[in-house]
Amino acid sequence: MEDDQFEEEEQDTPVNLPSGRKRMFSKELRCMMYGFGDDRNPYTESVDILEDAVIDFLVDMTQKAMEMGRTGRVPSPVSSCLPPMFKV
Repeated sequence: MEDDQFEEEEQDTPVNLPSGRKRMFSKELRCMMYGFGDDRNPYTESVDILEDAVIDFLVDMTQKAMEMGRTGRVPSPVSSCLPPMFKV
């Protein structure tokens, strides 16, 4: 898929927003939206809302992963997750 098919110019550097966030995934999200059946040039507002949701998800998952990795909170080895019939 060529980048020329999108009417709006995409910047190589992330766009700073007043909220302090950067638009980092606009180009990729536009391509994904088109691939899943949206218009070739989706509304900027739609891309922005989707990007906000993606960034919120990534921040949330990263924070949860960091919580799991703190000392004393790491789950025991994989064998503890196995059903009793597989434990030795």
